[in-house]
Amino acid sequence: DIEYLPFRPRAFDLVISLTVLQNCLRPLKTLKSLIRALTSKGTLVLSYLKRSRNMLFLEVMFRDLVLKNLDPTDNVLILNKGELGGLKRRIKAECYGFTH
Repeated sequence: DIEYLPFRPRAFDLVISLTVLQNCLRPLKTLKSLIRALTSKGTLVLSYLKRSRNMLFLEVMFRDLVLKNLDPTDNVLILNKGELGGLKRRIKAECYGFTH
């Protein structure tokens, strides 16, 4: 269950998720789970299908960090946990209020 990964917090330096998030019932909860698995300087590489309407929140939340023209079908988001700052609080706050 990707929303409750069976790993201890801060277990990985790199987490890669390819076209998974758009299939999750609660994508923000999933994103929070992926970020929780990263070490303090870890990196998350996340791709999602461009045509996924429920992924528009990523483009709003992370604006310039979403790479849109790398692939014809997917968009990519690369996050460095050390640079997230206030976004971690924002993700936590929006996690339970987001619907798609």
